[in-house]
Amino acid sequence: MLDSLDLFLIAPIRWALLEVLQFAYSLTHSHGLALIVLSVVFNLLLMPAYHWAEKVQARERAIQQRMRSKIDEFRAVFKGQELHMMLRQLYQLHGYHPAYALRALAPLAIQIPFFIAAFGLLSDYAPFNGASFLFIDDLARPDGLLAGANLLPLVMTAVNLLALELYARQLTSGQWAQGVGVALIFLVLLYASPSGLVLYWTFNNVLSLAKSAWYARDGIGGVPQRSHLMRLLGDLLGVWRSGRTQRLLDSLSGTIGRTYWLACACLFMLVIVALPIGFASLEDNVDGLSGYIPFVLVAALLSSIPALLLCAIAYRLFNPAWRAWTSVLAFCVTTLALVFAFVQQPDAGMLDNFVFFTPQALAPGAGSLALDLFLTGSVVMFSLWLTVRHPNALRNVLGVLLLTSVLSIGASLWSLDKRIDQTLAAATPDTKLFRYSRTEPNVLLIFLDGAMSGYIPAILEDEPQLKTQLLGFSWFPNVISSGNRTINGLPSVFGGPDYTVGAINARQDGTLKEKVSDAYRLYVENFHARGYDVQYSDPFWFGLVRSGDCDLFNQQYAKTGKGRCIHSIGQGVQERKRKVTSEQSSDFFQGLTKQYLAITLFRIAPHSLKNAIYDGGQWLSMSFAWKKRLDKYLNNFFSLHALPQVSSLDSDRPTFNFITNETPRAPFLLDDDCLPTDARDGKVSRVAPRFKDAETQKIFETHRCVLLGVGEFVSWMREQGVLDNTYIVLASDHGWVSDNPLLDGIPGQRKYAMYQAFLMVKPFNADHTLREDPTYIANFSVPGMLCETIGGCLDRATGKTIRYTPLVPPVTLYETPWQPAGQTHDKYVIDAVHENRGPVSQALSWHTANGTDFAELPRHDHAHPPATRMVTSGAP
Repeated sequence: MLDSLDLFLIAPIRWALLEVLQFAYSLTHSHGLALIVLSVVFNLLLMPAYHWAEKVQARERAIQQRMRSKIDEFRAVFKGQELHMMLRQLYQLHGYHPAYALRALAPLAIQIPFFIAAFGLLSDYAPFNGASFLFIDDLARPDGLLAGANLLPLVMTAVNLLALELYARQLTSGQWAQGVGVALIFLVLLYASPSGLVLYWTFNNVLSLAKSAWYARDGIGGVPQRSHLMRLLGDLLGVWRSGRTQRLLDSLSGTIGRTYWLACACLFMLVIVALPIGFASLEDNVDGLSGYIPFVLVAALLSSIPALLLCAIAYRLFNPAWRAWTSVLAFCVTTLALVFAFVQQPDAGMLDNFVFFTPQALAPGAGSLALDLFLTGSVVMFSLWLTVRHPNALRNVLGVLLLTSVLSIGASLWSLDKRIDQTLAAATPDTKLFRYSRTEPNVLLIFLDGAMSGYIPAILEDEPQLKTQLLGFSWFPNVISSGNRTINGLPSVFGGPDYTVGAINARQDGTLKEKVSDAYRLYVENFHARGYDVQYSDPFWFGLVRSGDCDLFNQQYAKTGKGRCIHSIGQGVQERKRKVTSEQSSDFFQGLTKQYLAITLFRIAPHSLKNAIYDGGQWLSMSFAWKKRLDKYLNNFFSLHALPQVSSLDSDRPTFNFITNETPRAPFLLDDDCLPTDARDGKVSRVAPRFKDAETQKIFETHRCVLLGVGEFVSWMREQGVLDNTYIVLASDHGWVSDNPLLDGIPGQRKYAMYQAFLMVKPFNADHTLREDPTYIANFSVPGMLCETIGGCLDRATGKTIRYTPLVPPVTLYETPWQPAGQTHDKYVIDAVHENRGPVSQALSWHTANGTDFAELPRHDHAHPPATRMVTSGAP
C-alpha cells in the first residue's frame, strides 16, 4: 500500500522537484537560488489548486459563521446529551456535518504530498553536502546560526504565523488556533532538518504570506475586539479557574468518545511506532538491520493489541469526566513526546552500532533541566487550553498528528529499506563481481578498514601455512597513517600525500566534499588512460558518503566508460550467514525488542534524562550492538572468503580493482573456523589466548582470520595462473585504539596505535618468501607505488605527477571527527595533532603537539605543509 502510494503519488512529485531543481541549478550555479526557483515554480503551478482550496475553506467559514450565534446560544442553555441533540438538529438544518470541518484543511492537504516529496528529496540530497548559500555554511546540515540553535525553522514559523495573523479577520479563534498548531507541528518536524530543506519550505511560507495578504484584502467578517493572540493569553490564564472539569465536559459534549479514541490512536502511532522508527535513520551502518523492517511491522501489530485492550478497558471503567481528562493526558503526552524528540536536540552525532559519535553532548545540565520544565509547563497549558476552548481544533490537530505519524512511518521504513537493499546483497554466490585477466596486467588494491601490521608476527607463528600462501609478499611494520579515521585516512590511499588532512585544509579551492572526491579520480583517470578496466567496490567516503556514493561515481565515470562503482560487501553470502545465525532467531527478536524499547524511551524522554537512558551506549543494558557487529563481521568475513567464487578471469584488458573489507572493524573472539560461537558473551572454543587483554585478543583473532581469507584468495589466483601478472597491495586507512604489540612500552600506546597502519605488497612476478620490510613508509605512499606500474599518474586537481618517493620524517598525524557532520563545509575539523619521526617501535618517534607548539614544529606531510591554523568546530 505504502509502496503504491509512493510510486503513484509521491515519486512523480519527487521526480518533478528533482528535475526542476537540477535545471534551476544549471541556470543559477547556486543551490540556494535553485531552491528559491523551485519554490516559485511549484507555487505558480499549484496556484489554481490553492485558489480552489481557498474557496472550499471560505464556504466552510461562511457556514460556521451562520451557525455561530445559535451554537453559542445552545452552549449557554443546554448541557450534555441535550446539547448534542440540539447541535445535531442545527447541523441538519444547515446541511452540515462536523466532519466537514476537515474541509478547512484543504490547503494543508495539497501541501502534504509535496512536503513528503520535498522532505524525501532534500533531507538527503548529496549535492548539498558542503554547499553554502549566503550566511548558511552547509545546506546539508541544520544552520545552527543562533549560538548552535537553528534560526531558519524559527524564521519559517514566524512567517507562517504572520501569514495567519494577516488572514485572522476571516478566521474564528478555533481556526486560528488550528493554524497555530499546524505551524508548530512543522516547526517541530523541520527544526533539526538540513537547512536546504528548511530554506525551501521557508520560501514557500513567504509566498504563502503573499497569498494571504492578497486574499485578506477582500476578507469578510468583522474585526475582533481583541487580536487572537491577546485572546490566547487571556484564555491560558482562564483555563485554571475553578470548574475546569465541567468546562472540559461541556467543551467535549457529545464528542468525548471520538476525542478519546483519536487521542489513544495518536499516542500509540506517534510514540510507540513513528518516533522509534525515525530514530533508526540516525544509524550510519545498517549491518544487522536486515530484519528490522518486518520486526517493526510485527511489533507494531502485536503491541497494538494490548494498547487497544488497555484503552477499551479504561474507556469502559471511566466515567465521562475521567475519559475527558484521559484524552487531555494522551494529547499532552503525545505533544511532549514530539517536543522532546525534535526541539533543541543535543547534537550527539550519528550512530554506529547504536553508539553515538559525540555522546558527551547528551550530558545534562541546568540549562537542559530548565528547558524541560519550561516545555512541560507550556505543553500542559496549551493542551488544556486547546481542549477546553477549541475542541474541534483539538480533534483536527490530533487528526493531523495521526496522519503525519502514518506518513512518517511509511517514509522511514521506505528509506531504511532502500538503504538496506543498497548495502545488503541480492546477488547469488555465483554472481561474478570482479574481473581479472589471464594475459594482461592486473592491479588489485584491497582496503582493510582499521587493520594494523603489529599483529602479523603473532599471526604467522600461529598460522605458519601463510608463509607459503603469501610467497612474493612483503609486509611493512613501520607503516603509518596520517589520519585516525577512515574519512581522513582513506582519501590519501587513493590520492597520495596531497590528500592528507593538512594538505586538504591548505587548499583554498572547493568544498571538503569536492577536495576529498578529487582523490578518488587518480586511479580512474590514469589507469583508464592506459587501457585498464577500472572498478571500485565500496569506495568509502567518496562523495562524503560512508559506504561510497556509487550513484555519483557512476554518473561521473561509468557513463564515459572510465570506471564503475559497485557495493559488494555482503553480496551472495546470505545463505552462509543464515547457517551460522539460524539458532539465534530468538536472540534476534529479543535483542531488537529491547533496543526498540530503549530507543522509544530515549526519543520521548526529557533532555535531562536522555543521557541516563543512553547509559554510555549500553541503553539500560538493552543494547543491540552485539548483533549489528556480528552482522558486520559475517558480511565482511564471508565476502572476503567468497572472493574466488565472485571473481572471473575473462577480461581481455588490463584490470584495476579496489575492494573494501571491514572485517578488522568488527573484532570478536573466534574459534578455529573464524566463527564467533557466542557474539554476546565472547565464549569461544579456542584455548590459551595469546594476549591477556580480551580486547587485544579479539583484534588479534580478527586479523588472523583476515589473513587466512587473503591467503585463500592468493592461493586461488596462483592455481588459476594469474598471480604473477597481478600486482597486489593490502593497505589500511588507519589503526585502532588498542594495545598494538609493535608499540609495547611506548607511553600513549593506545592513542598512537590509531596511526600504525597495515601494508603488504606483492609486485608483478614476485615469488620470494614472505618477508618483513623495515622501510619507513605511510599508507599515502600507496598511490605512488601503484602509479609506478604505469609510469606515474597525473593528478589533475593539483597538476602534480604521482610516483613513489621515500618518506622523509617527521609526518604530521591528525585526529578529526569520523563523519562529515563534524567537519566544516571546506575543511576538516582538527581535534588533536601528533607527529611521527621514525620507526613505530621507538618511543622517541612519537610526539603529541598542542595548539601552541604545533605552530613551531617542522611539518611536512611528505613535503606538503598543513593549514597554518587548526580548524575548530564551527570555525570557517
